[in-house]
Amino acid sequence: PIPTVTKHEFRNSGFTDAQLRGTRFVGWSATSSLVVHCRELVAAGERLVHAYYPGVDTVAHEHGLVGEFYRAELRAVDVLVSSLLEELPDSVALVVTSDHGQMHIHADGWVELPEIGPLVELQAGDARFRYLYARPGAAPELAAAAHDAVGGRAWVRTREEVLDDGWLGPRPTGSIGGRIGDVVLAARDPVAFVDPAMPKERLLRSMHGSLTAAEMQVPLVAGRGAARNP
Repeated sequence: PIPTVTKHEFRNSGFTDAQLRGTRFVGWSATSSLVVHCRELVAAGERLVHAYYPGVDTVAHEHGLVGEFYRAELRAVDVLVSSLLEELPDSVALVVTSDHGQMHIHADGWVELPEIGPLVELQAGDARFRYLYARPGAAPELAAAAHDAVGGRAWVRTREEVLDDGWLGPRPTGSIGGRIGDVVLAARDPVAFVDPAMPKERLLRSMHGSLTAAEMQVPLVAGRGAARNP
């Protein structure tokens, strides 16, 4: 088991249990502590340390990718990475990557779907990768209506098409396939699809989850620590 250095308040969340089960949780409440934890764990002999910083994602969701808030956050991350490089010994490689990209969503980029509402039992998934669960017997009609409504702005696929085309890799077994919506809307344009059950979601200014290059191509940079081994 490797140590995972992540925000203190994530310790008991369900997502942490699903994602990081089996790791050794090391919580931080300030970015300076993240740096110190990483340095001390390496000094204690850990060969691999996983650290997570959510600031870029948080600021992007709240303020979008356009404007001073996002630029200020990028500068802050640059300082954080520089601090890590300065504190880590020169025998250590620091690898920085992301779990996804982002797509800026303007206020008028949130798309309501009244045309298909009567055919939908409920929605799930992400706003840019929306699952639509059809009312009983309405799946074919829902697929056709979704194509007509947003086929120019999104990849519209049925559950079977998603599975047959390998969007989730080899065809999944067990209950996984049944969790997918009867119809999937994967946004191609800089839009997001409104779920009426989640009205506050449309306050977000950037989203991710679809198949565009902006969301799927992520950075990977590496550098050597600058501190001399004692």
